[in-house]
Amino acid sequence: MVDVVANHMGMTDENYSSAVPFNNKAHYHNFCIIQDSDFQNKNMQNIQYCRLASLADLNTEDSYVASTLYDWIRSIVQTYGFDGIRIDTVPHIPVNFWKQFTTASGVYSIGEVFDGDMNYHKGFLAGVDATLNYPFYYVVRDTFANNKGMWAIRDYVNNWLSKISMQQLSYQGNFIDNHDNARWLSSQGSGSRSFD
Repeated sequence: MVDVVANHMGMTDENYSSAVPFNNKAHYHNFCIIQDSDFQNKNMQNIQYCRLASLADLNTEDSYVASTLYDWIRSIVQTYGFDGIRIDTVPHIPVNFWKQFTTASGVYSIGEVFDGDMNYHKGFLAGVDATLNYPFYYVVRDTFANNKGMWAIRDYVNNWLSKISMQQLSYQGNFIDNHDNARWLSSQGSGSRSFD
């Protein structure tokens, strides 16, 4: 599996001259910065058309940008024989782009949707095969690190199954920690257990 990013480039300024093949201002959205409140309010206009951490936001609505990214993912998967792609920052690009991107890859796709809201995740499953299962991450963390009841795990499964199929649920990427969060074993929630 290969980890890919199609949302942004590495520069934080507006000098695009060395960002080949996207070295034209038209290849990017207008300069604006996503605010924390945009994530809290799920302001998709800003999430999808402004910069994450000031990184230059690719204009995937531009036919050149989109077709170049489709050709790139197809080529990298075929060249190296990957059987899956892990896609960073999925909410930052409209779902219809992801559907074409994952089709071009020809392999299983799992997208990062850094949010615990199942309904929010469900909205992106039209573009990718699965998402990193942040709803489960938060339930597991609360159950074990914060001494919440085990019934929360049963409720989590039933809640997901009221929204998506069992097959879709089985494709979700379960994890208990990653590079974007504090490691679970170091978590010191209010009810952390002592291992003396």
